[in-house]
Amino acid sequence: MRKFLLLLKKFKDILDPAYWAEKIFIKSGLRDKAMNSPVKKFERSLTGWKYWTYQIVGGAIIFTVLEYLFNLVGITMIPF
Repeated sequence: MRKFLLLLKKFKDILDPAYWAEKIFIKSGLRDKAMNSPVKKFERSLTGWKYWTYQIVGGAIIFTVLEYLFNLVGITMIPF
């Protein structure tokens, strides 16, 4: 029974795009570059309200820029 479950898990991994994306992400070295980037180091140094402010303001800026760019094409991210 255990071997059958391992076989099913391996079959699931073969068909799962996220599994392959993670493998490529790690093997290509992008994971190490992302973890050692200056932005990531800055984010790790933030604590408490500074971290949450960084997350909310940064997310709002990115959302606003993407919404503007999508509107130029004639689509929107806002559901209403």
